[in-house]
Amino acid sequence: MILAVAEEAVRLPPTAKLPRLRREPSFEIIDNALAYLTCLYEPHPSDWPTDICDQLEAASADHTERNYTIDWLTRLISTGLNWVEDDEKRHFACEWAARILEGLSSALESGEVVREFSFPLNQPARLTIIVRDAPLPPSDAHSIQGAKEAAAAVGVQTYASSIIMCDLLVLDPVKFHANFPGSKQSAKVKPFNVIELGAGTGIVGMTTYKLLVQDSCESEVYITDYHADVMANLRYNLDTYLSEQHSSSTRLVCESLDWRALYAIIHPETEEIGVPCRLPPAHSSSLLLAADVVYDPMHAYWLLAAIKYLLRQPDTDEHARAHILVPIRSAGRLAGLYQTIDTAIEAESEPRNGYILRTMTKSTLPRRSGIGRQDEGEYIWTILGWVPI
Repeated sequence: MILAVAEEAVRLPPTAKLPRLRREPSFEIIDNALAYLTCLYEPHPSDWPTDICDQLEAASADHTERNYTIDWLTRLISTGLNWVEDDEKRHFACEWAARILEGLSSALESGEVVREFSFPLNQPARLTIIVRDAPLPPSDAHSIQGAKEAAAAVGVQTYASSIIMCDLLVLDPVKFHANFPGSKQSAKVKPFNVIELGAGTGIVGMTTYKLLVQDSCESEVYITDYHADVMANLRYNLDTYLSEQHSSSTRLVCESLDWRALYAIIHPETEEIGVPCRLPPAHSSSLLLAADVVYDPMHAYWLLAAIKYLLRQPDTDEHARAHILVPIRSAGRLAGLYQTIDTAIEAESEPRNGYILRTMTKSTLPRRSGIGRQDEGEYIWTILGWVPI
């Protein structure tokens, strides 16, 4: 029976599983929810299957879901379950909830987590990246502005889409740009300019930089985001874990870039302004990388406008590409947001300089064992480029 609950904890995140307290759920429903949380967040029995334990460990590492759980448990305890008539059951459930909450709160107080990755993931390591995941900053998730602030700050954590993109890039850089430096046909456009959009912890940009320093081709890597907490953690990662990586041919730049500012250029009628930042030259990048960057329906539109503004066109680089890798999430408030990418591509179909931005390829990638939120099933990898009208 308990393994069945554990399997449910692997499939469903707390945002989808936990009952709404305002509906005054029965003791049986609360009891089931607490058993679910126990499987998800407390130590697992030593005789459980290894694959279940690995998946539970990955699921329990999701800080967004963890914060939601803490809020739910806090509200549950504050109600005292006053709608449940049996005093013994009420006391039992509140004590159980308090025990889970204490464990979760203690885990959050431990603060940052340093993570080390070796790419390719399933082959002998040849490229190692270390990043710090910082604690999510506090926010009022019960207000519209608070929810937006929480969505903007998720970049202090490293998510599966970024890890998968790094793996793909190290395995076959030419899939990202036909003349990627170091390939048989090295980049003809110099400097070879790469921009990571919505970099978060910077793992994709750091991986790209390490690949490029192995080649003598003149290149630039811009690692960008805009939220203050994300930028602070991003700069820490670059200063701490790339401090010994120097190259006379590859330039590394970390700076703020708010897509809303680029959206305002493409759509001058908009009221979106964004955070003040330096605007790169139009059509100056040969390779744009964006992994798990859509946490609100408008994010895809801002992203696509930024790609239209930044991506080189065929008259300067016929192989210039933008790569977007997003998870298919099936539950909670993020369910279905991956679909906004295709909607935004269609919306941004207005030609520029005789070219139109189109999807060159689109593929579905399977879930990787041991990484990713529990509500992520697959991943969509979309490659965009300019084509003549």
